[in-house]
Amino acid sequence: MLCDLGLKDGAIWEPGGWHCYITNVIKQAAFVGDWRKAALHEKRRTAREWSGILQMEFDVVRPDTVFCVGGPAHATVKWLQNNAGLEVPGAIHRIWHYSAYRSDEMVEREMRNGIAPHL
Repeated sequence: MLCDLGLKDGAIWEPGGWHCYITNVIKQAAFVGDWRKAALHEKRRTAREWSGILQMEFDVVRPDTVFCVGGPAHATVKWLQNNAGLEVPGAIHRIWHYSAYRSDEMVEREMRNGIAPHL
């Protein structure tokens, strides 16, 4: 999909050719089950602890548009922006997460529909 949308040149598995930058909001490993069980204030504390790294990435890359994959990522970025001084250089858009509880075709279509208008 990234190749089809022009966010990567060449074949899928070829190195290089990227016209986008992909990162995580929180820069630590966590088991999904443990993370889901964590209290909101713990998730926010963790996000705040890692926000300096995310800010550094935004400062270096200076994206025109930020796509948050999934509602929790979008909510976290917006919370950091409003409560922790995160400066997001571009517009923020939420798109579906690849593991949404829908068919693969529907998820891919919704991801494309969320990205394509902003390119």
